[in-house]
Amino acid sequence: MEDFEGKVAVITGASSGIGAALARQASALGAAVVLADVDEDGLAANAAMLLEEGADLMVRRTDVSDAESVRALADQAFGAYGRVDLLFNNAGVLVDGVCWERTLDDWRWCLEVNLMGCIHGIHHFVPRMIEQQTEGAIINTSSVAGLLAGGMLGPYTVSKHGVFALSEVLANDLHGRGSRLQAHCLCPGAVATRIWQSEERRPSERGPATTLHSEAEREFRRVTADAVSGGTAPDDLAALVFEAIRANRFHIFPHPGFLARVEQRFAAITGGRNPVGG
Repeated sequence: MEDFEGKVAVITGASSGIGAALARQASALGAAVVLADVDEDGLAANAAMLLEEGADLMVRRTDVSDAESVRALADQAFGAYGRVDLLFNNAGVLVDGVCWERTLDDWRWCLEVNLMGCIHGIHHFVPRMIEQQTEGAIINTSSVAGLLAGGMLGPYTVSKHGVFALSEVLANDLHGRGSRLQAHCLCPGAVATRIWQSEERRPSERGPATTLHSEAEREFRRVTADAVSGGTAPDDLAALVFEAIRANRFHIFPHPGFLARVEQRFAAITGGRNPVGG
């Protein structure tokens, strides 16, 4: 898929960060953009900026953890434009801390937004995109945490591993059907986004904010959040994503320095070594 002029891009998690940058990039390349997020204020701010630049856009508050909310997003996008060419399943939240001390609400919130959000997007958009019989792309946002498994990020890591596996399954299923759609999996490292402020947008019905029980957990959060704040600019990342779409490159690794650690992990797996102490 090389030409984005006149295409329609649906982007979840579009109020800020990677999602907002993907919307700016898609619009700059001539695509209409459908912005979706639970953060209505962020959506309005991003939409206002895009409109000043002459964007063709639509905004809809969407909770990707709710299948009916995603179905309504698909209905509105197809109803308004008659097509969807690019689906960015990008919405995500982060929960950190020692895995057995996370509440079940912590786990459900992270898994339902990060993983079920992608599943809901695929379920409600891909059949209609296939029916178009046109080229298109589905881009799922995973993470380097979808390829590596350290401590302190249990819910996030499990959800992002699921997104990576789901993306591979999607690619194989699309190929098996002879579809003109292509699948991609975005696995960024540190990007300067508000992912570490996820708790600020946590709905009250998802339980109280995550409680960290040890100084080690608090130090991990401080160090990692600082690294993220100094990470890649979202607009630079978005440009790389569209390059990968043009090249039909499934794996999108904006931070290839992590690949050495991925190789070490899989060497340990194939070599039968324990993840720690092995």
